[in-house]
Amino acid sequence: MRGWEASLCLVVLVACGGDDGMTFGVDAGADASQDAAAGADAGLDAGADAGMDAGMDAGSDAGPDDAGPGDAGPGDAGPDLGPPEMCGAGPACGTDEVCWGEGCSCVVEIDGDSYLRPDGRVVYARATPSALAETAPGVPLENITEIMDGWRHTCGLRDDGTVWCWAKNSSAGQFGELGDGVVGTGRTPLRAVQVMIDASTPLTGVAHLNNRYNSRCYIDITTCAIQASDGAVHCWGGDNSGGGTGSFYTQGSVGTRAFATPLEAAVGMPLTGVTQIALGLRHACALDAAGQVSCWGMNVGGPLGVGDQSERRFPTAVDLRDPVSGDPLVADEIGVGGDFSCARSGDGVYCWGATGTGSVGYTTDIAGESDGCINFCELTPAQVIDTSAGALRNVRRLEVNYLSACAILDDDTLRCWGQGVGNVATEPTFPGGVAATDVVATTSCSSVEIDSGAIRYMQRDGTLVQNVTPLALLCPGAM
Repeated sequence: MRGWEASLCLVVLVACGGDDGMTFGVDAGADASQDAAAGADAGLDAGADAGMDAGMDAGSDAGPDDAGPGDAGPGDAGPDLGPPEMCGAGPACGTDEVCWGEGCSCVVEIDGDSYLRPDGRVVYARATPSALAETAPGVPLENITEIMDGWRHTCGLRDDGTVWCWAKNSSAGQFGELGDGVVGTGRTPLRAVQVMIDASTPLTGVAHLNNRYNSRCYIDITTCAIQASDGAVHCWGGDNSGGGTGSFYTQGSVGTRAFATPLEAAVGMPLTGVTQIALGLRHACALDAAGQVSCWGMNVGGPLGVGDQSERRFPTAVDLRDPVSGDPLVADEIGVGGDFSCARSGDGVYCWGATGTGSVGYTTDIAGESDGCINFCELTPAQVIDTSAGALRNVRRLEVNYLSACAILDDDTLRCWGQGVGNVATEPTFPGGVAATDVVATTSCSSVEIDSGAIRYMQRDGTLVQNVTPLALLCPGAM
């Protein structure tokens, strides 16, 4: 493996090596109680904004479709961006740049309000002016290989396998989302602290963080890390479960975890073999090396994909099948929104769960497809369709948001469905009627409509764009 290939492996969500498979347990005793917190549910099932922090909502809208130049995800190499010495027909990139296909950029990865630079430093783009995460005043945090941006916090994986988190503003910390054992607001913005298992033991040996672009980041107060050795998972922060006993943390109890907490496949059995994990509002899904999707937590609207709305305390397999042949499908990547879930298999996408906003993307007649829910839902996986009512195809990359989802196609265009776009996959347009083109990476961390500007994307020429406006970057040399 050449040096540049090894570097790319560090920022791709699936480890370059194999796994022995994910160890799952099935919760046979899950009760059928529904979420009693109607306020937490209404925004999702009815398609309305949950109403939390309108100021954050309007701007928290960036993130990568991919972990930077290179492999677009498991099972799909995505665009062939080439080694660093090649960059389309243009000149070679500098030492502080990477090639996005046709142009160089000082951005390796984008997520939420932040982006990662080739020098391993992380820029918080919403600061005025943009600023770097630090370990001490004037001492930038360095050697970061991938990032995960949440609602009020950000975490970064260091090249030594440790994880560091920091507040984006003084409201962070209420749910222990920095992972250092401290619960409470008033944390110093952009001051990174190390994630710990307990007061004296740091979390080490981490290969990847949870799917940054496929774990809805709006109202995201939780982070998970996958171990390099066995695919075991630790998570920290709150779980937004809104009542009941289903939880991200699989032990069945809800609440804050201020230290990194191991997840279980069953009582007393660690969850292992995970290659990807994605977090919703009150449920989670994981993917193993064999392409099996399993989900757990609260099940309002059916985001667990098991045919009912009963919670599951432990990972439960999703039966993903070809709608024509009935054959089992292998998932290449997963994504989780508020109360819905999606998986890409080959060049097609399948979604399930609450679809009051059209977030499942499988029908033009939501009113006729309630599937037994008070609001609209699909309790088992359904194939996403496009405006021709045929299956959405030629998908290279899946990206799931809070109330919507998008796919990058092989021709570098976007198709989105859900909040502000519609009930089926449609090419979104931005102010002025302009569509996104030459898209390599994208995400949205907002609950507002996709077509109203809740998206940022990297283009093949290395430009970071919001709507149709290129954004200024804080590159090495400037700070």
